[in-house]
Amino acid sequence: IIVALAVLAVGCLTNRPAFKYENGRASYSLDAPAVLGEQGAIAFDNYSVTAITFQGRGAVVPAVIRNPTNPNGMGIVLLPGALVKKEGEDASVGKALAQAGFTTITLDQRGTGESAYPLRSAEENYNQFITGNESDGVLMVADAIMAGKLLEKREGLGRIMFVGESLGGRNAIMAAA
Repeated sequence: IIVALAVLAVGCLTNRPAFKYENGRASYSLDAPAVLGEQGAIAFDNYSVTAITFQGRGAVVPAVIRNPTNPNGMGIVLLPGALVKKEGEDASVGKALAQAGFTTITLDQRGTGESAYPLRSAEENYNQFITGNESDGVLMVADAIMAGKLLEKREGLGRIMFVGESLGGRNAIMAAA
């Protein structure tokens, strides 16, 4: 299992150029996404849990936010491994991090859990890439960046970290780059 952890200071997620491919690299200019749906927060001893959906690039992204009772001012975007639902990642890692004071958002990555986004074949993704369009992998990274922006704006956090396992680790590294 690959675990990635990247820390970004305030403003590091801003000032990115508009989406483009250049020399095999994608870059973005993304704002905090619109929250499309939100279930009321459920309170526990040290934190509360809120299920939300936000508008990603061409897809609705289901997510869970954990707000600690005593926040430390830092947020973490949790990215599960391939085929792991947000509830699986959030119930263990998200809970422990919230108890330690971190505000977390855990996503259902595209093609997993409540995500209605149908993943494309390897050939379709390759064709997206060579024509300068966003492949599924690039779109998942955009979702992670947008989740970080959402935490910055909604929760007023000073630092955002990206943490992931396996496929989520790959996406965390790319989102932080």
